Amino acid sequence: MGKGGLVNYVNTDFFRIIFRLEGSIFDNIAHKIFATFVISLVAALLHESSLKWFSAEGGVPPVNALAYTITGSSIAFLLVFRSVISYNRFWEGRGHLGGLMENARDFARQTAFCVRLDDGPADVDRDVVEQSRKDTQEGKRTDYGDYVDATGVREDMQRMHGFRRLQMCRQLLVFWRLMIQHVRDEHGPEYVERVLYSTVDERKKVVVTPHVEELLKKKKRRPLVAISMLSWYLQQEYKSKNITYMEYLSMDNNLTQLIAGFNGVDKVHNVPIPFPYAQMISLLMSLYCFTAPFMFVASFGWATFLPACFLTTSFFGINEVAIEIEDPFGTDENDLPLDVMGNALKDDCEMNLEVALVPKANIQQYWEEIGNSKMMWRQKHAVAIEHQVVSAPAGGAGGGQILPYQAERPKAKAADDFEPEPEPEPHT
Repeated sequence: MGKGGLVNYVNTDFFRIIFRLEGSIFDNIAHKIFATFVISLVAALLHESSLKWFSAEGGVPPVNALAYTITGSSIAFLLVFRSVISYNRFWEGRGHLGGLMENARDFARQTAFCVRLDDGPADVDRDVVEQSRKDTQEGKRTDYGDYVDATGVREDMQRMHGFRRLQMCRQLLVFWRLMIQHVRDEHGPEYVERVLYSTVDERKKVVVTPHVEELLKKKKRRPLVAISMLSWYLQQEYKSKNITYMEYLSMDNNLTQLIAGFNGVDKVHNVPIPFPYAQMISLLMSLYCFTAPFMFVASFGWATFLPACFLTTSFFGINEVAIEIEDPFGTDENDLPLDVMGNALKDDCEMNLEVALVPKANIQQYWEEIGNSKMMWRQKHAVAIEHQVVSAPAGGAGGGQILPYQAERPKAKAADDFEPEPEPEPHT
């Protein structure tokens, strides 16, 4: 099933539901059932041996069944209450994700159809493949120019039909992928390099450019950085009069709702069941289930393991279900399909752009360009370092050697050559 995804099943297929192991909790409680089985054998040996424990003739009298019944009812009430809390947390998390998908899809639709003047120059064909064919026939350069750090693409790609809208849709996808990493506690800097275009793409194309990658690695709540970038893009479109004031307000409201949804999933993930409650339930269940064989043995003898194991399966099984669903954002089989939802959002963004008459070839070329951005960034900086080494004087301070900070700062391009991605203020 992959990382999360919920187990699909036919609720009328009785036997397949009972005996299916995928998504089952039995592997998590098997050791507890085995412990109960061993304790049951010990109790049966003490009862059936000459000691005659837990019987009227033995030195240890039988355990009062009424006391166990009353205690078991109290523990069962606490267990059911905990299960209800976990079930509500599961659906609260799904509700927040549903709201996030709703606002993200609406923002993608507004981006595709409301952002104007994104057709590229009049002398450039709308389709990049067709334009490349024309340039080849006319003997013009077809390498799309030099790589631009701030935008993550080569110069000529910035003039492509639909480029600004693709940039905004990409940031929307970056937000979703970063949110998944956040609720899965993937906070290390190495995870920024694994923000993928699609989780089913064998080539593992990334959607974060090196320019933004370094910024994200320093932040704690990275999804909010993506929202800040989208806010910057939106502000630039409004200032350039590419969207109306009402469109700006509507799109900005969707960004506000994305923040609210992120806060919701963050709350479900980071606020667990109170520890004393979980501790007491586990302690009481353990005492109750692991001492129950000594109560059953007076009635069941060598068959004590049957009711004892059934009791352990019931109590610990229900508790394990509650544990399984109380944080639905992980990678277990019963967690919500976050990666699948991200892939669906990516498909919806592309669908909106295609309906808005952005050529499919442009969309595919854009993702290829972003996916290769790190390779082009390394090539560009390697050339810059080589030029600095060649042009450095043989003598003088440093003996002609290039210091690290000098090599990492190639000559900047003019401000009006491209529209840079923003570096928003850090969120704390």
